[in-house]
Amino acid sequence: MADIPYPLTATTIEELRRQVWNLIMPLYEDDLSGTEIWKHPDDKTKVDGRDIYPKSITLESVAGDLDDVEDGSDYGRVLKINITAGKIVLTECTGDLDDISDGDNYGKVAITSIAAGRIIIAGLASGITDRMFADSSIKAAIEAWRHADDVTMINGGSIFAKSITADKFISTLYGDLNQAMDYVKKVLGAGDEYEHDITDADLSNGQEIDADADVHADYGISIRISTATEWDNGGVWDTGTWDEPTDASGNWTSASMDLGASKTLQMALGYTLVEETPASTTPTIKAQYSTNDSDWGANSPVFDDDNWETLSIANITGGIYKATGALCTFRYFKIKVELATSVTTDRIILHAMTYLGNVINLFGQEVNKTIAIGGTAISLSGFNATPAITVTPVGATPLIPLITAQSSSSVTIKLYSIAGNDVGGNANITIIGV
Repeated sequence: MADIPYPLTATTIEELRRQVWNLIMPLYEDDLSGTEIWKHPDDKTKVDGRDIYPKSITLESVAGDLDDVEDGSDYGRVLKINITAGKIVLTECTGDLDDISDGDNYGKVAITSIAAGRIIIAGLASGITDRMFADSSIKAAIEAWRHADDVTMINGGSIFAKSITADKFISTLYGDLNQAMDYVKKVLGAGDEYEHDITDADLSNGQEIDADADVHADYGISIRISTATEWDNGGVWDTGTWDEPTDASGNWTSASMDLGASKTLQMALGYTLVEETPASTTPTIKAQYSTNDSDWGANSPVFDDDNWETLSIANITGGIYKATGALCTFRYFKIKVELATSVTTDRIILHAMTYLGNVINLFGQEVNKTIAIGGTAISLSGFNATPAITVTPVGATPLIPLITAQSSSSVTIKLYSIAGNDVGGNANITIIGV
């Protein structure tokens, strides 16, 4: 054992430490040899990083951050400003889109298919290309058809003259032109007019029930209600020109009348009416039609229901009247005159009677008629069927007329803006019918 130097001084203590180290060194030589290899060859006071067990260092135990870590040969750091929301911001990169493969949902677009921010369509399905223009001149022509105020509509001035047929109009829109053209066709194809003054023979060939259809001293060929008591049946005979009191009603029905050929006409009876007291007497005129002189009726065009059409009576002037039926096609007709009185001492007489067969057109018009928002109803009279009605808006603002209801006695008209709003306004109205 080494001697302990005495007295103890700094020198003697250092000597003592050396001696102790020499004594214990041999005991731990094997263990200490391992610690020598941990030292970094350039700095023995530090551990060589290669001798640290993998994944044994946690980041919270490390001083510094990624700024202190150098890029490796295979991997490197990414600037914080180039990453956002988990995505890399491509401000600059090596390579281009040619190096990126298409994905399952998105793919690349060839640069030749994009120009000035627009996609160039190199090929489309036939269903789409069929609707495209063949050249720029066709495109320019079609674009010129558009109305300046509404490009979804055609400018009327760009429609070729006389190229629209009447059957291309929608009924009641911009006036019922379909119906108007139908009436025009009937008028043009109506054939010759028919006129026949009723004779005594015609009256005799007919049938009368409680009626006196004959030649009379006062009004000649005429029809009236029979007297309740005749002079030759034992009663008292009046000394004047009229037997009274009469029956309450009576009627006369003509024999079948032949036009000679099938015609499209309105049958009418013109007559002069004598009424002692108009408030108490009533004439009713009816007609029946046939195409074969066997089946009769009022149900055009077959005429086989045995019904009678009640004619519309119009006062022409004074005591002159005309009873007119509907426009239809027939060859044979019968006329029935029905007379009634609520006062049997008041006489009613029809005379100067004429059968008339023609197309009777009635016209009416309203100029600058005010059409209210919600529509305006206009009353009609004298028409036997629903007439044709045309409406022309008045004013600088384009308006669309709409006929919402129509009959032989009335019509309701509305005016809409191009946008489809019910705005009302003013319009000229023309009515044609029979």
